[in-house]
Amino acid sequence: MKIALLITPTLFKRCPLIGVGSLTAYLRSLAHDIVPIDLNIATDYPRDAEEGAWQEHSPFVTEYIASNQPMFQKWAEEILSRSPGLIGFSLWNTTLRTSLELARHLKKLDDGPILVFGGPQVNFAGPPLLEQPGVDILVTGEGERPLAALAERLERGEELPGCPGTIAKNDAGRIVQGPPSPEIENLDTLPHADYTDLPLKKYYLSNTLPLSFNRGCQRRCTFCNIHNDWKSFRSRSARHIFGEMKTQKSRHPDITHFEIDGAALNQDMRQTLDLCDLIIADDFHIGWGGQAFIRPEMGEEAVMEKMARAGCRNLNYGLESGSQKVLNILRKGFTVEHAEKCLRAAHKQGIALGLNVIIGTPGETEEDFQETLSFLSRNRDYLEMLGTPSELHLSQGTEMTRHPDHFGITPGPTAAEYNWRAGDNTREVRLRRVKEFREFVEREKIQSKHPFQWIKTDVPKN
Repeated sequence: MKIALLITPTLFKRCPLIGVGSLTAYLRSLAHDIVPIDLNIATDYPRDAEEGAWQEHSPFVTEYIASNQPMFQKWAEEILSRSPGLIGFSLWNTTLRTSLELARHLKKLDDGPILVFGGPQVNFAGPPLLEQPGVDILVTGEGERPLAALAERLERGEELPGCPGTIAKNDAGRIVQGPPSPEIENLDTLPHADYTDLPLKKYYLSNTLPLSFNRGCQRRCTFCNIHNDWKSFRSRSARHIFGEMKTQKSRHPDITHFEIDGAALNQDMRQTLDLCDLIIADDFHIGWGGQAFIRPEMGEEAVMEKMARAGCRNLNYGLESGSQKVLNILRKGFTVEHAEKCLRAAHKQGIALGLNVIIGTPGETEEDFQETLSFLSRNRDYLEMLGTPSELHLSQGTEMTRHPDHFGITPGPTAAEYNWRAGDNTREVRLRRVKEFREFVEREKIQSKHPFQWIKTDVPKN
């Protein structure tokens, strides 16, 4: 079956989306004809790095869609010219509105293809999405097996509602939720991701590809909702990862860097160090890096020396706070002392470091906030990038959202709103701290580069 896999605006176009690469490879291994289409690289979009501008209720995205109807019409015509029987959308909070608009145009032109919506936002928006024009089926959770099962049923002329891992309406208009689709336990059974049909030079990091070490997360941070997407933690073997590195380098000789996609590249330290051994033994010159956990091993000189020698070029740590009390509330799983040691050990080996900070955790006092500023001040010489401070909001599916009373939270109008309070911690207080944080960073001349300008993607010497 011919299947089109779509990514609509806007996701920041640093490099291809790993989910589409994985789905393309998996479905092609089952002999399906896959057409991956990333509309984020179709043109330049205003405010493409501003997530807030593309949220569901943003006036900007409403106006943008209304002003660009010919563009959506053209996209729909081009997609349908490929004659797909099934069209899959990767749905994120910043692509919801454009995906629904494109779906409406597709259905208006041709009601034949089945439009399937998957991705993180499906787990938050849920069955009400089926009321939107053009939305035929929702895939919840991991997408490989449900999409393959839908394609098989469609080819056989069988009913689609009730397919494992999906939610759909039957002919009577009743919502039918299929049984859960088991997550793939052995990730080594998956084929290497396929990006061969995507024009890599159109991405900001044109010599970079995403790479997966694992799926899921071992930690249970109270502000995070990753467990809505991945119910269990699973890790690839170092040998399978190394095999994909070699495969992708063979397919795309210009690739010099892999950005590790996932909660953290060092969740399984044995896997990470085994991979380093394979790279070093093969004398394979490639760079890699990504999100990482602050954990005691990362403060060991021998560990960081090996990772640097194997091509680790950048690490982005979720510090969130310099206050131990706040770290405990967030359930980050490390101490302030661990964090400082990890920064120094990586910097000593020439690994570029980024930090992310959250402002306004429930229970955060002015003293806690000042402890964060103090942490950054005394460690500023080790940083290449300090992320734009994120005001804590109550994302759907997090422990804070499910149990607000436990954190002393009085929620706002909706779970995703910023207008919650916890005692003296109000929106006004958080906005003042964000402003003070930005002034502090500028005054102290702490590095604050573009989110991807700090990543070293040249060929490492190893």
